[in-house]
Amino acid sequence: MFALLNQFDDLVQDEARNLRSNSQRNFQPLIDIEEHEKGYNVWADVPGLTAEDLEVTVENGILTLQGERHLSRASTKDAYQRTERAVGAFRRVFHLPKGVDGSGIEASVENGELKITIPKPVASLPLQVKVAGQRKVSAP
Repeated sequence: MFALLNQFDDLVQDEARNLRSNSQRNFQPLIDIEEHEKGYNVWADVPGLTAEDLEVTVENGILTLQGERHLSRASTKDAYQRTERAVGAFRRVFHLPKGVDGSGIEASVENGELKITIPKPVASLPLQVKVAGQRKVSAP
């Protein structure tokens, strides 16, 4: 169970290092990854972004989330007394566990939260094998 999540963790840690080294003004969505019986959910905080602002792709076992966050109102830079909200283009990259079917990945955004659902590889799902054999015969 944890072996598959470790594949996510390795890259997330690399991305976290990159996030800390970036300027405070560059937007990077924070990510949570949870495992459930049939797969994984990746949650990303993307306040103010819509589906049109986001791009989720899968290629060669790599999930990429990218987009750009802009200031919500038009204003000149000189008009601000203080700016703390992060803006800009971002890109997050995650290596998927081997065997994940990329065509089964789904993404949706609602209320500033992006949810990406990733199915587990078929080989890692529990498989129930039907037992064949003689059935019990009821006594008359």
